[in-house]
Amino acid sequence: MTTNARILFVIPAGNEPCSAFAQVLKDAMRNWNITITRASLTTSLFEMRKYDLVHFFSAGSARKSSGKARIVHTLISQPEKPERYRSFLGSQMVTFSQSAKSAVETHAPGIQVEIIPPCTSIPDPVSLTPPSKIRQELSVGDRMMVVALSDISSRKEFDAFLYVAREYNRREQFRFLIPRYRTDKETALWRDRLRNSIELEKLVCVTLLEDLSDLHSWIDSADFCVYLKREPDNEFEFPLEVLEAMLRGKPLLAFNLPPVNEYVREAGTRFVCNNIEDVTRESKDILTSQAQLEQVSTELARYARSRFGTEAVAARYSNLYSRITGEK
Repeated sequence: MTTNARILFVIPAGNEPCSAFAQVLKDAMRNWNITITRASLTTSLFEMRKYDLVHFFSAGSARKSSGKARIVHTLISQPEKPERYRSFLGSQMVTFSQSAKSAVETHAPGIQVEIIPPCTSIPDPVSLTPPSKIRQELSVGDRMMVVALSDISSRKEFDAFLYVAREYNRREQFRFLIPRYRTDKETALWRDRLRNSIELEKLVCVTLLEDLSDLHSWIDSADFCVYLKREPDNEFEFPLEVLEAMLRGKPLLAFNLPPVNEYVREAGTRFVCNNIEDVTRESKDILTSQAQLEQVSTELARYARSRFGTEAVAARYSNLYSRITGEK
């Protein structure tokens, strides 16, 4: 049954991960009358007056209520300054993690906060390049194929990638693929430095991939993935590539950084890494226990569907909207 409430999704201009998330969520919430717009100076003055509920996907900043519209904020990245949490007072907040929820409750006591992770759609494996072809094209052979789910944009990340590349190359049992996710100058600089180090040290197990057109196939073909981000992402703190890997049941090694660490732990795996040595140690453990990978993958995919599947996330937002608007 279609509800009568009119809902406006307001997403940050130029934030493509958020745009993709909002579109997937809208498509999954077929019973709700939802419109998506990009944030602008005129959004609160004109568009909000037409809606019963306005849902801001907020990257560290907030909007106050205007007119009859009720407000929901999904915090897609946390504010740099704690005092900014107070600008959300009087509204309903959604966070991706318990750590973010705790921050809101600490800096803006009394605000209503609910944890709902994002969701993403993933292509049917039938539509992807077959893993056998991918592994042949990338010269994987009988090694374990490892796909990085983040890019190199800082000295810390450069050091982490180079350390893992050296260790994987030394063991000769891993094929390490590093796609390019960002196109900014800083990332290009650090990728060039890593490429130079790879060539100078003859780290033949590593390849930097520049074209993302087959990213879904790479993730689908991987034995496991690594997320080597060491600082929160100010654009969208729960990368959709991480969601996709988990939905496909890929074991994920990640640093102890929210929100990803919380869900890796909740999935019942031991793959949260406190330091770079843990990444290579856990990689070796996955290698030695690869006979159990199929069972691990099945359990991870089942868990991920229950948490990040589009229907599961849409149902939680639907319940939230119903409480706020009185729709049944």
